[in-house]
Amino acid sequence: AAVLDLRTLYDPHVTLEIGGENLVLFDTPTLKLTATPDMRLGWRKGAVEIAGTLAIPRGRLEPKVIPTRPVGESADAEIVAGTLPERQLQERSMALDLQGSLDVTLGPEVTVKLPVAEASVSGNARFSWSGEPVPIGDGAFELRGEILALGQLLEITDGTISFPGSRADNPHLNIQAEREIFGNSEIRHAGVLVAGT
Repeated sequence: AAVLDLRTLYDPHVTLEIGGENLVLFDTPTLKLTATPDMRLGWRKGAVEIAGTLAIPRGRLEPKVIPTRPVGESADAEIVAGTLPERQLQERSMALDLQGSLDVTLGPEVTVKLPVAEASVSGNARFSWSGEPVPIGDGAFELRGEILALGQLLEITDGTISFPGSRADNPHLNIQAEREIFGNSEIRHAGVLVAGT
């Protein structure tokens, strides 16, 4: 349901309520999502207000390209010969102010498939906006699946992506993946441990 309030022409506001069960949001070769939303979106005086819940019981994400942030030189970098050309990149100011929070629940049939890994993802996190485009996350998602590392296919035995009150684009990772070692009485398992942001 959508409501457009024009009672005050110099201060219009719009409210959009999104609800339903098992709605197909995306159905493409790289992204399939079925969701149960109970969300409210509002717009007033250039601010977007977000509230409610978004449950995704089923989904499959299979990106062909993984986006990354550009990497620039460190703030303490010192040029010893020559000069750098003028920077062409400038910060763009955000036209809209984002406010509110959204509870996101994933699982039990949400999977992510990458060239080096395939895992199911489940859990719950709250994402909160207070003006910035990137929200603050609070919660965690668990991973189960397999990852290709160092030429070996490893099983994810303990995998967590958590947001301990941190920006959603910099979660805390705690992923342990290993495989059994046969024929060695001293080493039973070998693998990798990824921990940190």
